[in-house]
Amino acid sequence: MIKKKGTVKKKSILDKNLTSFTTDFNRAFKKHRNGHQKSFHRAYHGKRRQIHDRKEQMPRAHRILVRVGCSAVGLIAVLLVGAAIALPMVFDGKALPGTFVGGREVSGKTRDEVAEIVAGKVADLRITFHYGDISATADAETLGLFINQAGTVEDTMSAKSNRDFFTKYIPFVKADTPLAAVHNQTLFEEFIEKSFGSAFDKVSEPALLYNDDSKAFDVVSGKDGYGVNLDDLVAHYINDELANPRPIDAELSVEHFEPKLPLAAAEAAKATADEYLKQQLNFNSSGRRVYFIDPIDIAGFMIFTPNAAAGTLDISFSDDHIQLFVNERLIPAITNQPANKRVLVDAGDGRELATLRAGIDGRTPKDPEGMARAIKEALASRQVLNYAVEMTVKPFGTETTTIDDRRWIEANLSNYCVYLHIGDEVVTVSCETSHGKASTPTITGEFRVYSKTFNQCMPNPPDPKPLCNIHYVTYWGAGGYAFHEAWWLSYAKGNVRTGISHGCINMFAENAKTVYDFAEIGMRVWVHY
Repeated sequence: MIKKKGTVKKKSILDKNLTSFTTDFNRAFKKHRNGHQKSFHRAYHGKRRQIHDRKEQMPRAHRILVRVGCSAVGLIAVLLVGAAIALPMVFDGKALPGTFVGGREVSGKTRDEVAEIVAGKVADLRITFHYGDISATADAETLGLFINQAGTVEDTMSAKSNRDFFTKYIPFVKADTPLAAVHNQTLFEEFIEKSFGSAFDKVSEPALLYNDDSKAFDVVSGKDGYGVNLDDLVAHYINDELANPRPIDAELSVEHFEPKLPLAAAEAAKATADEYLKQQLNFNSSGRRVYFIDPIDIAGFMIFTPNAAAGTLDISFSDDHIQLFVNERLIPAITNQPANKRVLVDAGDGRELATLRAGIDGRTPKDPEGMARAIKEALASRQVLNYAVEMTVKPFGTETTTIDDRRWIEANLSNYCVYLHIGDEVVTVSCETSHGKASTPTITGEFRVYSKTFNQCMPNPPDPKPLCNIHYVTYWGAGGYAFHEAWWLSYAKGNVRTGISHGCINMFAENAKTVYDFAEIGMRVWVHY
């Protein structure tokens, strides 16, 4: 073959084969030079003629196609390498080709642009329901749909991120992201029932109702009803709206419903529930019972759940109801707050004059959760509960009342006189008083004023009707002994300076007021003959 001057002809595939063969032949020839030169020489020239003849026999068009094919393969390889480098750069921070959200294509959109589209989709989401002449339109919130817009954007931006390179960037491989949402079906049901009340007469299952008179459950029969199949509405419209938000119209159809449980299921549950009501659930402290749970409270712990598959009315106990009962009923009933000790102290020298009230420690249960747990375990095992309540003791404090002990009150029952002492000075209030009769005498001794009441009613045995409008009452003796007004005192009646009371010292109103104003809580009172 003659080559033109100044040009270099590109080797064909056959030329490359011939060169390869020559290289192999020379290597073999050198290896087996001794004794085999003639045979290798013949083999070499025979193979060379064979390759040359094959090359001459190949059509020219065929040789061109081979060259074009090789070039095309190289070009495709270059394009793929370029795409692998360029496409991730082009779609960095953008939705990938073939990406949709709620039926809207967002390929090549930035995150903010996708967020704006999602917000528009949420605004478009509404359903107008029709039933007869009634129509009602609900937006996403009314339908009970709480759209997670940020989550929807995130799902959209990453919709194809985990796919291989080719399907990730090929537009006709689509990924359509629905709106991410949580559905509160209760809100949806409330909207439908409120808007289309005439379309509902709810079916009721056989049930149990606690009767406090009989301390047992009554069986209540179920009844047929009619209404809208809300499960179908959710499946058909709500899910469709999330996939492709848009204003749509929906016709409601009413269906007839029957109870899922037979009456016998409730009757069987009653027998079990009544046994639970009979359980003894006791709480003890310091060796004595401090609380027991009534049947009505046990009834409040129970939850009755229709089990259509098994044809039973299942009974369970609510942890929340039991814990609420313990916290709000049981704990307050057996808790004692501390009562502080009250002492009377002389204002002059600080001496403790008397104890007006003894202190009492407070006691409160340590483990409310353990108490609730014990109730549930006892109910589950149907065993008697005798729970020993472990108490936390809160010590009482001491309250101090300061008084000038040089000021005190004296009542002389012999002369019916009441005196006020201020140091060495003695003031006679009145000797026109009355005290207890022989059957209810006035007690004597040293006492302390412990209470004062401006106006009250007092018992008047044997008359069941009390005496009222009694003013200026100053209590000093345990059991209700006091100085007080007696509006029934009268010289005309002859009940002054005698024994007529149930033990109190009766006085005219102005004299009772003098004592009332002078007296202080803790003031010493000496009553004697």
